[in-house]
Amino acid sequence: MAAAQGKVIITCAVTGSIHTPSMSPHLPVTPEEIAEGAIGAARAGAAIVHLHAREPADGRPTQDPKMFMRFLPKIKAACDVVINLTTGGAPTMSVEERLQPALQLKPEVASLNMGSMNFGLYEMLGRYKEWKHDWEQPYLAGSDDRIFKNSFKDIAYILQSCSGNDTRFEIECYDIGHLYTASHFLDRKLVKPPLFIQSVFGIRGGIGPHPEDVLHMKRTADRLFGDAYHWSVLGAGRKFGIEFKWEEFPWSCEYRLKHGRMMPEDGLQAIRKHDAVFFGACGFPGVPDHVSLWELLIPMRRGFDLYVNLRPVRLMPGIQSPLAGRKQGDIDFWVVRENTEGEYSSIGGRIFDGTERETVVQQATFTRAGTDRILKYAFELARSRPKKHLTSATKSNGISITMPYWDERVRAMASQYPDVKTDQYHIDILTAHFVQHPDWFDVVVGSNLFGDILSDLGPACTGTIGIAPSGNINPERKFPSVFEPVHGSAPDIAGKNVANPIGQIWSGAMMLEHLGHKDAAGAIVRAIERVLVEGPRTRDIGGKASTTDVGKAIAGAL
Repeated sequence: MAAAQGKVIITCAVTGSIHTPSMSPHLPVTPEEIAEGAIGAARAGAAIVHLHAREPADGRPTQDPKMFMRFLPKIKAACDVVINLTTGGAPTMSVEERLQPALQLKPEVASLNMGSMNFGLYEMLGRYKEWKHDWEQPYLAGSDDRIFKNSFKDIAYILQSCSGNDTRFEIECYDIGHLYTASHFLDRKLVKPPLFIQSVFGIRGGIGPHPEDVLHMKRTADRLFGDAYHWSVLGAGRKFGIEFKWEEFPWSCEYRLKHGRMMPEDGLQAIRKHDAVFFGACGFPGVPDHVSLWELLIPMRRGFDLYVNLRPVRLMPGIQSPLAGRKQGDIDFWVVRENTEGEYSSIGGRIFDGTERETVVQQATFTRAGTDRILKYAFELARSRPKKHLTSATKSNGISITMPYWDERVRAMASQYPDVKTDQYHIDILTAHFVQHPDWFDVVVGSNLFGDILSDLGPACTGTIGIAPSGNINPERKFPSVFEPVHGSAPDIAGKNVANPIGQIWSGAMMLEHLGHKDAAGAIVRAIERVLVEGPRTRDIGGKASTTDVGKAIAGAL
């Protein structure tokens, strides 16, 4: 085993080469900013600063030693932090180019990647809409066909070139094989013990960030190096390196009681450029439900073309289903609801009010474009899942015009997805099957009305609607999508700190996945699962904990 340590040594990577200037206004780019970041890290407790350089004009990574010398003297003059210079540079650079700062400047420590690897950054493209510099988007996009090259010959060349510098190497290991490569160079006496092993998790192309991956890396290092190494795990600032700019709006039933409307006249315009809306339940006595819905949520759904309403139906660990004999894993599917047309139209009216001739008409509206796009979304979701199974909710034996048309469009779309198993049920028997056979389903798609019914029934079959999340989504991200818990606002317990926060938190995980942070979303769901098993719990699911207690427990598990 690695020797027990009484102290923790903190390394701070100040700027790196993965992120680009458009990703954060806080990314150090100029020599002055990099020096300020390194000095600040040292004063905050970092013993080592891992340093890259960037071109000041556009933030592009550079390995020009002259650029490093524009900030290294300032750092050394201000503090005694250990300097660690990269030999990784960027995947677009040659080994000779990447070597130069460590070779010429002779730092105390230099990083060294233990192998060639895929280094996928292209998934970041979906998180950003605008780019400050022309190089950023191609740099990220090209990573799906780019290999970071560090062959055995390259590694040996770097080690031998710097052998007279008294530089110790930070051995960067992005996967299990890299540990064996480090052991190989230890056998060749090109590196000396104790090794400084920096294990890196979560890069697309390397080992994943799951706790089991960390344990596997640690066990392998223990077996290969015994006491002759020091172990380090790389994190990226806050977990997952995600930052948000939050803007809060007080639009609610309370706002309506004061102002006569659920939101200002220019409300949609005020949030149109946001990336997402994290929406809380808004009902309250004194404002009818249809008023709060049609003055706030419906305008967002239609104004922002949020044509997908997506809800997971999943029996979570630690929750008892009201359906006899059901256990975790038996219920795990999605309900996809058309969200902007169908039965919930505003076409119609009332005439002859209060007389015997009183007549009320409301028109259901199904367009080909609206029907096809929700079906396409549902089929794509089904294709992405192991079962590849889609179920359509219909009632074409009773609703004789719109539902046969719906069925017709389902058949047409199914012809484009021969790999997806497709079936359909009339809504009445489908609700019965939800109760009797929830394990039959994988992705269920329905019209606005049928999807609304099923997306409440599904979570109820899993034991509680109180923890269920939902997303009102514009898949093309032309407008901000809205993420909200399924449960109501529970005005009877407002302000008492006893409401279950899981539905809101799980909705946040759905929001993160929509914004491109799939790993972070998955980590939040796993944290929720852990807390549901281990506690604490709010009283609606058999506990006594407060809202704050459960929220802190999930944050701790994360």
